[in-house]
Amino acid sequence: MLKITQILTMDVGGAARAALRLQEGLEQRGADSSVLVARKRSGLSSVREWEGPMDWPSRVSRRGRDEWLSRTMRKRLRGRPPDLDLFSDDRSRFAGQLLPALQEAGVVHLHWVARFVDVAAVLSRLRRPVVWTLHDQHAFTGGCHYDTGCGRWRTGCGQCPQLGQPSARDFSARSWDRKKRAYAEVPGGLTVVTPSRWLGKLVAESPLLGDKRVEVIPYGVPTKTYHAEGREGLRRAFGLGERDRALLFVADRVSSRRKGFGVLQESLARLRAPAGGRLVLFSVGRKAPEGLENHEHIALGSIENEELMAAVYSAADLFVAPSLQDNLPNTVLESLACGTPVIGSHTGGIPDMVRPGDTGWLFETGNGEALRATLKEALATRDLTGLRTRCREVAEREYSLELQAERYKKLYEEVAGEAYGDSGQ
Repeated sequence: MLKITQILTMDVGGAARAALRLQEGLEQRGADSSVLVARKRSGLSSVREWEGPMDWPSRVSRRGRDEWLSRTMRKRLRGRPPDLDLFSDDRSRFAGQLLPALQEAGVVHLHWVARFVDVAAVLSRLRRPVVWTLHDQHAFTGGCHYDTGCGRWRTGCGQCPQLGQPSARDFSARSWDRKKRAYAEVPGGLTVVTPSRWLGKLVAESPLLGDKRVEVIPYGVPTKTYHAEGREGLRRAFGLGERDRALLFVADRVSSRRKGFGVLQESLARLRAPAGGRLVLFSVGRKAPEGLENHEHIALGSIENEELMAAVYSAADLFVAPSLQDNLPNTVLESLACGTPVIGSHTGGIPDMVRPGDTGWLFETGNGEALRATLKEALATRDLTGLRTRCREVAEREYSLELQAERYKKLYEEVAGEAYGDSGQ
């Protein structure tokens, strides 16, 4: 049986959640798949933490390299706005030490691997077919995970607006060059997967990855966990009546500029509650936002339990995804699976899932007034039953774990066949 080794930096966070759901789907389909991480936080038996070889020279090398990489990156990012997303090195403390751990795999499947997989030291020497699922833009930029519309990755980066002291040959340009050299010759072959059509289009435009095979395979969502049961009970617990309307916003870090909470906040300034009822905003995530004194707002903090999170989605009337840039947010899929219509910005992979009149509404990205008008229209919809039903149907039909796993199994078999032919591994 073909052995799949999936690689993640850590097993927590949005990208990790998507990857572990794929692992769940593959296990259900009988695939021989396991997950290797640099930092393990879950209790999943299929996830193994890799610390590297423990002989004295290897440990000294890792420690010294880690201190050097961390110190120089802190210097580069000094003065960078805190509400921007991550900016990561293409190198890691492990350098090429990871290679021996990958030799037993028939296919190596990379996910979010920043600070774990050293691109130049591993990809250019890995004699196994590689499938790389991109969860953001980092694989083809000079360090940013989302470019905020900069687009310099199309011409080699440099003068990076996300660095403290940008120049034509700054870190972003040098990192971009290292990636270009590494991708030019991957001995086992490299196939890129993007969860959204938007990210697939960007990969096709990339001078680094544009010549690779690119497949679009959306994330899967565990529809047995995320469903609409428990809606009325939780609404009663929060004191929500029949005429009250609840909006929901979810982000790992609510203060992240990219997730667009500021746009939502702006749209609420002149939005009235429905006749005879209240308008309540729920937010889930770290760092509860400020400046909502004039609105009824309940900050729930971070929620790790998926059953509880499903109940929160179900209790909401509308889920708001006002991102300025995004791939294929798990939150939107989870909301659809719970039968909660989505108001989403017209950016990234959100339009793949949010279909006006079917699963929700779309509005112009970054436009608070457009979001206010869309919210007003949605809140005026007295009966959302039809949309709730269609949301659930779309989640079951297009984003099930079973469908996602089948697509990946087929891809694994194809790339392994191209690499090994009939000779086996």
